[in-house]
Amino acid sequence: MRWVPTASGIPASPLDIFSQVHFGAIWPLSFAAILRAKVGDHRLQRKIALEGHRFTSPEAYADGLLDHIVNGNTTDILAKAEEVAEKFSANAANGVWGLIKVGQFTNVSLANF
Repeated sequence: MRWVPTASGIPASPLDIFSQVHFGAIWPLSFAAILRAKVGDHRLQRKIALEGHRFTSPEAYADGLLDHIVNGNTTDILAKAEEVAEKFSANAANGVWGLIKVGQFTNVSLANF
């Protein structure tokens, strides 16, 4: 889950990390591996990596980079996080989530951190 307050309209980290293209900083291989693993659409990858697009919260949600937008303060964000955790906590009870993530993100774990 990725939680971002909407007060500024521009998401906080980790999405701000993609603006590195604007000041000429290269990404570690791990960043590129995470982008490929988490963002399947090549057009969206280009928008993030090469254009350095800074997403508003609604844009990030529409593009699938955010799971939820919570209007309010930290208490509201934590309440939503607890709601989602309660809904899906049974799925994690037997440790399967961790095993699935290892298989799903093998390329990321092999990247040079």
